[in-house]
Amino acid sequence: VSYNWSGPNGFNSNQQNPVLLNTSLNANGSYYLTTTISNCSRMDTIQVVVNDAPDSVSLSSNTPVCIGDTLRLTSGTSSGSISYSWTGPNGFSSTDQNPNTNTSTILQTGWYTMTAATSNCSYTDSTYAIVSTSPPTPTLSYNAAVCEGDSLKLSATSNATNVTYSWIGPSGFSSSLQNPKLSNAGLNNAGVYYGITTLNSCSDTATLIVSINKTPEAVNLSSNSPICTTDTLMLFADTTVNAHQWEGPNGFTAYSLDTFIANSTLNHTGWYALTLDSNGCDRTDSIYITVNQTPVTPTITYNTPICNGETLSLSALGNSSSFYSWTGANSFSASGKTTTRTNLQLADSGTYTVTASQNGCTASASAHISINPTPFVNIL
Repeated sequence: VSYNWSGPNGFNSNQQNPVLLNTSLNANGSYYLTTTISNCSRMDTIQVVVNDAPDSVSLSSNTPVCIGDTLRLTSGTSSGSISYSWTGPNGFSSTDQNPNTNTSTILQTGWYTMTAATSNCSYTDSTYAIVSTSPPTPTLSYNAAVCEGDSLKLSATSNATNVTYSWIGPSGFSSSLQNPKLSNAGLNNAGVYYGITTLNSCSDTATLIVSINKTPEAVNLSSNSPICTTDTLMLFADTTVNAHQWEGPNGFTAYSLDTFIANSTLNHTGWYALTLDSNGCDRTDSIYITVNQTPVTPTITYNTPICNGETLSLSALGNSSSFYSWTGANSFSASGKTTTRTNLQLADSGTYTVTASQNGCTASASAHISINPTPFVNIL
């Protein structure tokens, strides 16, 4: 027996039971089979119907997603009257073309299978979706009582391992460190900081409110320096800050903005510092004080008694390094440790004062000097 098939779209075959691969709608129609035996032939006919199958689709999803997010399954586009059937983990099922799973859980990780069907034909495909675990909310902190100009130290901790950290904050601050440090913090760095932990592409965020305290402004310090030993040292500060303390040489401390030291000595020479405290922020400004040694009070010696017409010799006993100046009766003035006044007259009687000067400090002594008249002798 020989076989001869013929059909639509130029189909021919000598096989008894031929197979058509990758059939299309063009294969619809009548197929004729001619069988021949001993020169005798017979023809039979069969009607073949090829149904329109759903287009193949490319399944996808927005995986990986995080716990609590929406998992979106997508079957692509298809034409015609098609029904959809989805199945998946944790009893999931849907007849939507592109279904969603709201508030995803870890149990929804796995294979999702979709079958697209027409009246007589179907197409099945699968896609794998991942629901990742979100890291726990981080715990944020910073070094409290940060003052303007200090370093701001941020810290984040998490109960999870293998998490990554990131920060964002005021004035464009950002960091990928777990514990970043911002040097020389200013008032513009105060505000809300966000600490973010990320694990398996999932993240959680916590907020931290950071305060930066203002450092007191520079203080204008003044004094009556330089002064001399035994003088009163006076210190002045121009500020409205209420909390303050002075410190200085010789164990000096004081808590008044304007303060003084009576009977100052050479030991009071040096730096005096005023520290202001405002909201836990300190500022210290300093001023240098000079206390000069007051010269030794001089002792006046002179020749006495003395008569008019004679010469007065004045001497000052005292510190040899001092400068000495003299004033006296009848507009007398001179300089030097010793001096003289010649051709004395009765009008030159009076108080003579010597002043010892050294480094702006003075010491004076005075003596009253009387000029005696020369006796008048009348010889007869």
